[in-house]
Amino acid sequence: ANTDLTFSGNTWGTNAVDIAIIDNDEDASTPVVNNYSCADVATIRAQNSNANVNHQVSVRHCVTPPAEQMVTVRPSNLQGWMGIDDNGNGGSLNFVNGPATPPLGTGSAQLAVSAANQGYLLFKPLAYAGTKLSDITELTYSTYTVSSSNILAPSVQLNVTPDVNGATAWHGRLVYEPYMNTATVPDGQWHTWNADDGKWWLSKPVDFGGHCAQASPCTFEELITLYPNIGINTGLYGGVGFKAGSGWTNFAGSVDNFHLATATTNDRYDFEQNVALTAPTNLTPTEGTVTSNPSFPMTWNEVAGAAGYQYRTANTMSGTELGAIIYCDGSVPMTDGGCNGAPYNLSPANFSTNAGTVTRGNNGAPEATYYWQVRAVDADGNTGPWSSISNVTVDTTNPSVPTNGQPRDGTYKATNDFYFNWDASTDASAVIYEFQ
Repeated sequence: ANTDLTFSGNTWGTNAVDIAIIDNDEDASTPVVNNYSCADVATIRAQNSNANVNHQVSVRHCVTPPAEQMVTVRPSNLQGWMGIDDNGNGGSLNFVNGPATPPLGTGSAQLAVSAANQGYLLFKPLAYAGTKLSDITELTYSTYTVSSSNILAPSVQLNVTPDVNGATAWHGRLVYEPYMNTATVPDGQWHTWNADDGKWWLSKPVDFGGHCAQASPCTFEELITLYPNIGINTGLYGGVGFKAGSGWTNFAGSVDNFHLATATTNDRYDFEQNVALTAPTNLTPTEGTVTSNPSFPMTWNEVAGAAGYQYRTANTMSGTELGAIIYCDGSVPMTDGGCNGAPYNLSPANFSTNAGTVTRGNNGAPEATYYWQVRAVDADGNTGPWSSISNVTVDTTNPSVPTNGQPRDGTYKATNDFYFNWDASTDASAVIYEFQ
């Protein structure tokens, strides 16, 4: 029994020695469950530094990956993913809202095929090239099937090679299909699949000694035992992906929450639609405001999905649009020429957000009338529409003193029905008079 075994301070010399910590004996009448903890495995490795301790599931899952990295994939920033018509007969990939409540965010990547000769991939070429199956500590993903008669769900597919140290030709794919690992896949529900502990089949078993064909799928551990260096292809054929088809009809299903972890990488993918940004509203100062403060703040309502904002201003109007832009800045880079030829100033410190209100500071605007507008920008650099145009006048000069006041000093009137009048003050804006 494995409880009787101890490993301490063994010296193996330079010979290659494998210590295989077996999960259980599936052929025994009473399976023996491995009771070594990850701490035990670490101790065995530490005390037997020249031994090659690997090849079994309990050891593979004892690796601690680095901190998890969340990667958001959307049409405007595919992060290296792409849609591929794998069979050349059609199908589709769309980024959709939902369905229902996805495990991450609000959307998912939906694959669809209508005919049995179709097959469509969501694929990331060259991803994780050279990663051995024995290095993978976690490989999970979530699916939602819209229509498949409670049987099918998108499969995960790895472009593999029997030896990551040299066999870079096309050796087919390693495929995990949920229906091979569960009795049913109910439509209309999100399911999360622990694929690294499931059954997989090889699309080109002839390159693997005929093992693990679709009719006789294998676990990672069985594949690793047969081919210790099996992994994701290191050549041009490397990559990971998800597929709908082949042999499926009228299928639509979504993928989200893909997680792949090793000792050196830990990525989780969130598939989302593009965010439709709206124009900022509730601009202040309000239309036609006059201020004596050259450092007056500008505010507007926060836009959902915005990662930053861009501002532009002119001293004149050209019809219903701004005239020549005199100043343009923002909290995020501008890539589309929204300044209409004026220089762009990247000034993130000039913008702040608090309780749903965005504020842009001014560092002292000269006296003038300013027509201005703003727009939102998302994390992928997509811009929303410009806001309506507002205008504000900066007037820091006091009005001139009224002159030629009437009646003249010392004038006597025989009636109490008379008027006071004077020559108007000059000023850049409307003047209100105080009389005393």
